Amino acid sequence: MGFVSNLFSNPIAGLMVQGAGVGISTAAARQQAEADNMARQWNATMARQKAQLSLVQADDARKRGDVEAGLRRLEGTKLKGEQRAAYAASGVDVNYGSAAKVQADTMAWAEYAAQTEITNYGREAWAHEQEARMQEFEAQRQLSGAANVGLATATAAIGGLTGMYDRYSGWRK
Repeated sequence: MGFVSNLFSNPIAGLMVQGAGVGISTAAARQQAEADNMARQWNATMARQKAQLSLVQADDARKRGDVEAGLRRLEGTKLKGEQRAAYAASGVDVNYGSAAKVQADTMAWAEYAAQTEITNYGREAWAHEQEARMQEFEAQRQLSGAANVGLATATAAIGGLTGMYDRYSGWRK
């Protein structure tokens, strides 16, 4: 008989081969758990960076809203000045009556436009903040799903050793 057939017919040799397989399986389980953990760490880091970017975008949206609101108010002030000049040029007292009401309406509409800008950019900021919260949640989810390397290794070893014991027990009967 050849070497291979002798190897598999010898119980001790069979246990040795199976033991080598258990060792390889245990090492592979450890390596896989470590690789999975590294991937989860990477994913968590990327999620946190995305969260930070979303917060920066939210801050930027609010600042742009403030700038746009300021521009709407400035436009209203400019229009009010033009109205006052036109009324004054035609001899109308700009501080009373219809002329004063038109100017007040102009400023009210300018403030309405300013508040609309603040609201719209605020909604954009809110969406970015929600995205940041989701990314932080994803980072936590990644980290909470990390494998226990020792447990993965022990599980593989115990499973393999149990198989070896079963084989040994079968030979002893």
